[in-house]
Amino acid sequence: MDNRIVRAGDIFIYDPRTQLYTSGSPITTISGSPAISSSKLRLNAAVIQSQTAMTFGTLELVLNIPTAPTVGDAREFGLYFMNYGNKARMTFQISGTTFGVSVYDSAGTQTSLITCTWNSAWTATDTRFSIYRAERRIIFKANNTILYTLDDADLLPKYPITFYVSNTNADNLDLAAVSIYGL
Repeated sequence: MDNRIVRAGDIFIYDPRTQLYTSGSPITTISGSPAISSSKLRLNAAVIQSQTAMTFGTLELVLNIPTAPTVGDAREFGLYFMNYGNKARMTFQISGTTFGVSVYDSAGTQTSLITCTWNSAWTATDTRFSIYRAERRIIFKANNTILYTLDDADLLPKYPITFYVSNTNADNLDLAAVSIYGL
């Protein structure tokens, strides 16, 4: 097991074209059978979590989501360490026809659940979803468009946390790349 915390100035990059996929290094399969397809990590009814954690910095996930949010969809991606429960969870969520972002504090209490408008340009194409996490600010973006900003030092979690991608749908969500930049 290769556990690592990204600290100031560090960079973590996962590129399925060159690093392939074996559960446990640097990403662990939680459920399903993720596999490389067309140089991307394909999740079809699958969930993954990284072994690299970050405290403050930027997470960028390049994802190809096959459909706009629709009835029955269940996808979530962002920062979430399952062993913490909901403590420090910061994710993009697709639940049925709703797309949004969610933030939990250090106690595991949901402090923000914001509905965002899905842009059709994000459907069935590589889209960069990012979460910038600093001591006093969290910013959610899709293709460099700010979707939500939280500025509340009392509500912001301080735990190191891993990236997480869940696609419980029986369709193909493709992960093209992951980058984590420490502050």
